[in-house]
Amino acid sequence: AGLFFKTWLMQAPKNMTKAKQDAVVDTLEAEVNKISDNVKAIRHQMKEAKGLHNTTEELAAKLQGKDKEMLKSMDVWDERMNKKAEVGALNVLSKLKNAIHLIKKGALNGDGKANDRLNDVLKSMGAMTR
Repeated sequence: AGLFFKTWLMQAPKNMTKAKQDAVVDTLEAEVNKISDNVKAIRHQMKEAKGLHNTTEELAAKLQGKDKEMLKSMDVWDERMNKKAEVGALNVLSKLKNAIHLIKKGALNGDGKANDRLNDVLKSMGAMTR
């Protein structure tokens, strides 16, 4: 999402009509809502995984050697990947909200200072994809 909006906003003209700015803001806000829902789903899944921890412990008690180690490493990997996905989503969310704020402030309507800050946000979005 971040890379798409970076390229999309970089190609936007410096002066847009109010209607086009509103359309851009609406699109960005819709994306913010989707990403917020994804973050909620990740957090819900993490809670469910912690709730199943006792079941996993019971299963691990019945397993021996490498199977037991593999089960534990899968749990650690799952938790790490969920946290990584959540942090990444929150980072994109922050950048999109910042872009919305700057567009509303006039970044696409001739305000040079807001436009410079918007370009900085877009550059940082590009750095996130590497």
